[in-house]
Amino acid sequence: MRISTTQLFNETTRNMMSGQSSLADIQNKISSGKNFQSLAEDPVGANRVVNLKRELSQLETFQQNIDSTRRRLSLAETTVADINTSITRARELVIQSGNGAVMSDTERRAISYELEEIVDFMAGLMNTRDAKGEYLFSGSKGTTQAYQKNINGTYSFSGDASQREIQVASSQFVASSDSGNFLFESVVAGQGIELLGDTADLTALNIDTTSLVINDAAAFTQAFSATGDVTFAVVAGVVQLTDSNGQDISGTYPYSAGELTLPGATLSIPTPLPSDAEVRLRYTQEDGNVLNTLVANIDAMRTLSATEPSQQQLLNDNLAITLDQLTAVEERLGQAVASIGARLNILDSSELSNDDFKLLTETTLSSVEDLDYAAASTELARKQLALEASYASFAKIQGLTLFNYIN
Repeated sequence: MRISTTQLFNETTRNMMSGQSSLADIQNKISSGKNFQSLAEDPVGANRVVNLKRELSQLETFQQNIDSTRRRLSLAETTVADINTSITRARELVIQSGNGAVMSDTERRAISYELEEIVDFMAGLMNTRDAKGEYLFSGSKGTTQAYQKNINGTYSFSGDASQREIQVASSQFVASSDSGNFLFESVVAGQGIELLGDTADLTALNIDTTSLVINDAAAFTQAFSATGDVTFAVVAGVVQLTDSNGQDISGTYPYSAGELTLPGATLSIPTPLPSDAEVRLRYTQEDGNVLNTLVANIDAMRTLSATEPSQQQLLNDNLAITLDQLTAVEERLGQAVASIGARLNILDSSELSNDDFKLLTETTLSSVEDLDYAAASTELARKQLALEASYASFAKIQGLTLFNYIN
């Protein structure tokens, strides 16, 4: 096979250019510290890098969620503790006001003014906002003020019962808020019954639920908790009472002369009774909030006089109800504090777990993306030697010509 001089020069030039390009590629890798400069060099490795960086970005988002949730829960914990302290002080004042032997109406009225300030202070705490300006205790309605003051001095809850959950790990969500509906709406504002049955039977019996008189709220609640719905039936003119299981309870709920006696309460039944009719009595409960409990107590302290026996009894009843409701709220706040503490612990555990995953992911990413400098330096030296050898050999080859042998 014959190789022309032109062909020899072209092949040498191509080899030198290839060597220089290869040498430049290695130099670029060394200067950048990356194992490849383009997707074409290692498509599989490039895809792994994209996926690993996505995982790192996700872990970074989780950390941001953890930080914001920790700040929010810490603020909620401090706020709940301050509210609990205010309730404790309110309890002391309510008990003090109930000491009729040494407390005059004027002194009781003076106490009411401190209670009023406590209510305003608590309302402010319940409307606490976080760094983003969102209300802590409005549930999922972060931009809605939790408690609004009404014209009559009472307070209404404007949020909802939801909790906002934030993702802090691949499969871990943590509630970042507590609803005021759970924390502060746990008091019983009123009890009663509703009537259920056919329209004809309800019309025939014509029972007015407003005639219900509750003398012992605890006994009334406990009785319906045990029996469920109470069926009041008139069969051939005879009254029969059964619980939700169909058991006869006429002895426990006696009816006589147009009045049904319930545990802790009485209900008027119009007479004469129809020959046949049946209705069910269902227990109802109206929820209220601790602010309105204290507002009602303040009103009683200012309008009722302990010098009047009947008003003294109303004061005592109001005192008992207020203390029971404050206890209910304190128990609910205690549950909230425990829940917040548990969630803060979960955040700490999730943070440690995410750090472990981040280290593992970064290690894997480095093994795929980062350059092995020892191997690259060796390869650079090898290619540089090959290129220098190519230069030296060409210098020898280019001097070969037949004219040197012609005389």
